[in-house]
Amino acid sequence: MSLEEILNMLQTYGLTKTQAQIFIYLTRFGSSSIREITKALKTNRMSVYRNLKRMQNMGLINVIPGRPMKFSAIPANMALNALISMAKSRISEMENKYSQVLEMLSRIPSQQQEYALETRFRVHSGRRSVYTIIAQMLENSESEVLLLTTPNDLIRLSLYGLEDLLKKLSARMVRIKILTNISDKRIAATLRDYMKYATIKHTEIPVKTRFLIVDGKMALTSLTIDDSISLESESDQGFWTDSPHYIHSIKTFFDMVWLSAQDISIILQYLKTGKPVEKTLAFNDMEEYHECLTRMLTEAENEILIYIRRLREPCVPSNFTQLLKEASRRGVKMRILTFLDEETGDLREILDVAEVRHIEHIGINFIVIDGVESLLCFPLTYKSESPSPVQ
Repeated sequence: MSLEEILNMLQTYGLTKTQAQIFIYLTRFGSSSIREITKALKTNRMSVYRNLKRMQNMGLINVIPGRPMKFSAIPANMALNALISMAKSRISEMENKYSQVLEMLSRIPSQQQEYALETRFRVHSGRRSVYTIIAQMLENSESEVLLLTTPNDLIRLSLYGLEDLLKKLSARMVRIKILTNISDKRIAATLRDYMKYATIKHTEIPVKTRFLIVDGKMALTSLTIDDSISLESESDQGFWTDSPHYIHSIKTFFDMVWLSAQDISIILQYLKTGKPVEKTLAFNDMEEYHECLTRMLTEAENEILIYIRRLREPCVPSNFTQLLKEASRRGVKMRILTFLDEETGDLREILDVAEVRHIEHIGINFIVIDGVESLLCFPLTYKSESPSPVQ
């Protein structure tokens, strides 16, 4: 285990980073003067002195009189027991004063309570602080929880106890939706645990942020995440608000992504088998359809099957013949079923590179590439001026 990991662990016991560094140094090198500690830690002498005084009051170090005065750490087991005892004492004091503090807060003048109902904004720094707010938001949820975050964040939240929180929410009939982006099998076990209590979907959008919406009333957003697994990251920040306009905006985004996302069980199955994930995309106009068709013809390696109404625009892009020629030069075999008439352009050039046959009454356009990718385009109708392509 590295010194950095030990440093992080000591901070979970309530020590500051400087105090943890001092304790590790004294444990490692024995009794030392303030000058030696300051030089080793490369920090301010006054900061070391103040932290040594606090640690002395906490009973974690001993003072050795002399010139210069030196300090030594007590045995590690005694130090940890002392820190645990202090933490228990603080918790006990908080529990004992709970009713008293609650009563005092309830006596705050009414104008202060009215102010509290106004839109609020808070920034929380440090991963444990952010996770504490997330836990509080979840515990107070009544009807719906929406969470978008990274796979690593879901793993960290699992270590923090998110699964137990979701279990409680599920028992209270709270709807839970989680959106993430899965690229490997490392998170599979964690997701399967979450799936017992939440609906989880995979989005193709690379997720680099985190936001949590609870009951449509409050939200926590982290625009960028330090995506390391450590729970002690100080660079993690969260922006909390109950602003209705802000919440409406990010909920609209979440709902939009959710509609096009895939059920996580399907993604996990594909990851397990090693097969590529199936995707279904809908296009809004012919330009998007032509872009997709062009890409498919350009990437084809073995076979192109085309079932199409006409070999002219708008059924095919303007450079369709050139795309077929390039595919032929790559050794791709092409077969085309279409309606042939005197208006069919470039037919002679197309016949040089593809097998073409005539067919009557074609209702849709349908293209299959290498047996693994297909593109479907519905015809014009009296209700629409443009076809409805689906990949």
